[in-house]
Amino acid sequence: GRVVADVLLPDDRNMSQTLVQQGWCWWDRKQAPQDTQLEALEKEARDSQKGLWADPDPVPPWEWRKNARATTP
Repeated sequence: GRVVADVLLPDDRNMSQTLVQQGWCWWDRKQAPQDTQLEALEKEARDSQKGLWADPDPVPPWEWRKNARATTP
């Protein structure tokens, strides 16, 4: 299975929260469905068009991988 863990930065910030807040990644609903803080941070990043949310049509990594597999000979 997949290991899911909280990673703390040297200043005690949570890395997942920091990345989501800055718009550099998606909140992984499958791995952390009850994490309302990540949900709120992603909404804030989307609304502010931070990071990947500045793109009008960002492609989630799971969709990109699925499409890449479908087009690989």
